[in-house]
Amino acid sequence: MNKATYTSESTKATLSSSYSKYKLYNHVKGAYTNMKTYKWSSISAKAGKTVYINMKGIRDPQGSTWYRFTTSTAKGAKEYWAYSDAFDLPSTTTAA
Repeated sequence: MNKATYTSESTKATLSSSYSKYKLYNHVKGAYTNMKTYKWSSISAKAGKTVYINMKGIRDPQGSTWYRFTTSTAKGAKEYWAYSDAFDLPSTTTAA
């Protein structure tokens, strides 16, 4: 099992043209047991769709970057994790 380091984020992003190459998860991939995956169709995903990122996770030891997001600003909106390349991030957010 890998560990992940988390930081809070508060930014909007859009789904990249290659988002469908990646999966949606309920946690950073490989950081927890009992991982669940979701289909992009479950959130009506399409390239350019706006999402709201609220947390960043860096998976150790690989250093891969993951983001937790919702598709709505509604309180209690379902949260998902996806690999950073699934998003087109604003230039103020670094995908380091």
